[in-house]
Amino acid sequence: MFRTAGFDKRDPDEIYSNNLARIDPKVYLHFLEFICYYRQNKISHKNVALENMIFVIEHKLDCIKDSDLKLLAYCLKQEGKLINAFNVLCKSMKQKEKHNAAKWQIATLINVAFRFLRGGQ
Repeated sequence: MFRTAGFDKRDPDEIYSNNLARIDPKVYLHFLEFICYYRQNKISHKNVALENMIFVIEHKLDCIKDSDLKLLAYCLKQEGKLINAFNVLCKSMKQKEKHNAAKWQIATLINVAFRFLRGGQ
């Protein structure tokens, strides 16, 4: 999966190492479960999928998990847990500062929070 940010075309190592998003298959599986159950309004299954995603991310041994954290933040945002989503996106920024779309997601999250505070406009 490719990232949204650009890269230096002169450096072939950067193309392959920094421009690809690394997502744990287990995290992606639970993300897809969450999305499916969210659309079907199956609350208990959706909550289990979210808890499983959190468990896998917290117990992951690989140190690079910025893309996994962004998927988790998306799920938390869908649940209305905006503060938790913001904290997860900040963790993602600490994991990998370059080529990280979390900046854009944080801006979107702040915009959603302001609209909510203004009365849902």
